[in-house]
Amino acid sequence: MWLGPKLEAQGFQVFSEIMTLEPGTRHRKSVRRALEHRAAKVLVVTDSVTNQDDGVMDLVEKAVEMGAALEDERFVIPLRIAAGVKLDVARDAKAADFSKGWADGLLRLTASLRRQGIPKRDDGPEVSPEWKAFRQRKAKRLIHEPERLISNWVQVLELPDELHFYEASGAISGAFRRKIEMFPFPAREHGQGIVAFAEPHDVQEAFEGVGRLRLVASVSVADISDDGVPQLGLHRRDASNVVTGLLRNAWERHCTGLGMMRYAYSGGHGFHPSSDQTPIGHKVKWGGQDGRRSSMLRNIARGHVWTYGVTAIPKDWPFWHFRMKARVLFAKDNGTPEGQPIDDKKKMHRLRRSGCKGWRNPQWHGRLRAFLEIMSGDSAFIRIALAPGRDMLLSGEPLLFTSPVTTEMPDVADPDGEEEDTSTLGRPDLDDGDEQGEEPAVQ
Repeated sequence: MWLGPKLEAQGFQVFSEIMTLEPGTRHRKSVRRALEHRAAKVLVVTDSVTNQDDGVMDLVEKAVEMGAALEDERFVIPLRIAAGVKLDVARDAKAADFSKGWADGLLRLTASLRRQGIPKRDDGPEVSPEWKAFRQRKAKRLIHEPERLISNWVQVLELPDELHFYEASGAISGAFRRKIEMFPFPAREHGQGIVAFAEPHDVQEAFEGVGRLRLVASVSVADISDDGVPQLGLHRRDASNVVTGLLRNAWERHCTGLGMMRYAYSGGHGFHPSSDQTPIGHKVKWGGQDGRRSSMLRNIARGHVWTYGVTAIPKDWPFWHFRMKARVLFAKDNGTPEGQPIDDKKKMHRLRRSGCKGWRNPQWHGRLRAFLEIMSGDSAFIRIALAPGRDMLLSGEPLLFTSPVTTEMPDVADPDGEEEDTSTLGRPDLDDGDEQGEEPAVQ
């Protein structure tokens, strides 16, 4: 359903059994006729379902025989969508790898088809309307009524008016760079100096003894995303990256100051509440006018301690905000509040895929709201220092969007229901006391 229209849009002619499912069609005969008389290549999705389908495997065996007769070793092209799975009847055939991303798999597949000279339509690409018609047969009907949606965006409500660029009087030394790291507010090296939100007297005082800094430019933060910093040769994108780097640094400093656990993910650092902030099994209350609710951020499931957290990514378009990327950190349950760290990244990845698969949108949204509740404390806002007397103010709640349409699918799931679901949160293993009839503690 995904691949067929993509190939047709590039000019290839695609035959699929989906196109033959019409009343009166002799399905198997039409598929075999296309295979024997029209096929230039046969693409087969390789997964456990394919290998167990006798009808599909019969067709694949026939295609392998045809490839041998045509002396085309690449007549059958497996499409790998899951790592480690091979086509039983063509195990030595090199697969087009879609397991690391369908877009990458499509690029490799189409490049291979072009190199092998697979013909295209003479009259240009044309996507068959049957793909859309088939997809819509069981589609949910749109209802022209607005629907409120919860996002993972947290809006920046206030920022300092200006960002300052300072130039050092001499060469940047190692001691100077260490001072930048020790500066209690976000600052970063830029050219022959630094950039920071801090005022000149605060910067001069902090860097006294390692170098003299001269203010060379003060730029409106509101204009940076549109105009850059022309006087310093910084284009819009580069200037925006400078600001986002400072805001990310400020967020990370703030999380560290709150005592959160820091973990290095491939896409940036994530921060997770510690056992002091929220014990295992504790429900964090959140919500206001829409009703008070609660969600867990730490618990034990399947012999592992899981902890929800986020990676905050500052963005300047269409307005300044942070995008909260959900993270779940696992540790082996060894009876301690934090658990035993797991150094195996592959194991951590498997645990994320299996341990969180039962969570639905209401649960993810609830955990984000609970996390923001810890960040904001008793306030409705999250206040993060950028310089002495200069703060960044974030909303304590994610942004709400309104879709102009909705669907017939009712949201009838209990938003707190997963807190009673053993498949997502688990229960502690039975010990001797449990076998004697004592009620196990609920975590």
